[in-house]
Amino acid sequence: MKLFIGPAGNASGATAPGAEASFKYIESIGLNLQELAFVQQVYLSPEKATEVGEQARQHGIFLSIHAPYFINLCSEDAAKLASSRKRISDSLDRAERLGCQGPVVVHAGFYQKRDKKECFDAVVTEAIDLSKAYPKAFLGFETTGKHSAFGSFEEALEVCKATKRDNVVPVIDFAHLYARNNGTIGFGGVLDSLIEYGHKSCHFHYSGINYGEKGEKNHLPLSSNQPDYAPLASALKERKNKFERVSLVSESPLQEKDGLVLKALLGRVGFSLA
Repeated sequence: MKLFIGPAGNASGATAPGAEASFKYIESIGLNLQELAFVQQVYLSPEKATEVGEQARQHGIFLSIHAPYFINLCSEDAAKLASSRKRISDSLDRAERLGCQGPVVVHAGFYQKRDKKECFDAVVTEAIDLSKAYPKAFLGFETTGKHSAFGSFEEALEVCKATKRDNVVPVIDFAHLYARNNGTIGFGGVLDSLIEYGHKSCHFHYSGINYGEKGEKNHLPLSSNQPDYAPLASALKERKNKFERVSLVSESPLQEKDGLVLKALLGRVGFSLA
């Protein structure tokens, strides 16, 4: 099993702004992943994306992308739906140009006044069209932390199954599941469901999390033990022969520092980075 760990966004410890400085720093501290954060906008031009992708390869950095937050594939507003498609399309285009191994991570949207089944069908339709338009990129639907948002574990998995597209994949945010399930998570059960699905290359987000009745409030460092990730290490060890690749993105406020914490935790059960 090949293992990749690193931060969401440019590393906070980098000595200069920009992706290349971040890649150099991530490599220097012994991590090997970065998720490019397009969360406010797709800030890379097509030409720059090709350049950044080459820089990542030079430093041995596994790349994924987080698409902008301002997406709602469940919307009944035609203008909002069109802008959501455009943000995802631009992200997928950059993923192809970057040569991303990991997915473009998407929050599908909010139920609002729509029935959950209606939302599900709408997301599946959009996912099929978008994934066909960008066959060299992976479109990843993330589990979400708020009860009002589309993205339970079951929804993320079933959307991918329903598309019957190899480049549409689930993205499991462990902290979001923990918040959505009111402070409980079964790591082994999550991994077993992915194995049953046949998903051998898995992309995960992790952090601590503060939550309430409506779900997620804000992310916390791993030292919060909300959740405790020691059981994840054990669960992965027991199933390491079932996965070809696992990528773990630190969304902790401590970014790469908690990347090193998880690397050490997994190292204690015998894992090393690719």
